[in-house]
Amino acid sequence: MATGTDLRHRLPDVTAPTLVLHRRNCLNVDAGHATYLAANLPRARLQTVAGTDALWFTDTGDLLRHAVDFLAR
Repeated sequence: MATGTDLRHRLPDVTAPTLVLHRRNCLNVDAGHATYLAANLPRARLQTVAGTDALWFTDTGDLLRHAVDFLAR
């Protein structure tokens, strides 16, 4: 269901600052998705990190650092 739902038309309605994280060499999520989100969410920032997977709990050092920096602003 999640992959069959298209909510792109709702992205402009998001008012919260948004951090979009993406691993540069991700094997299962195309970088274009992250780029699109960052370009179409009104207050988004894209941050890419090293890695090849889309799992947030692996190699968390960079992800955590970027999340903390984002929240501290």
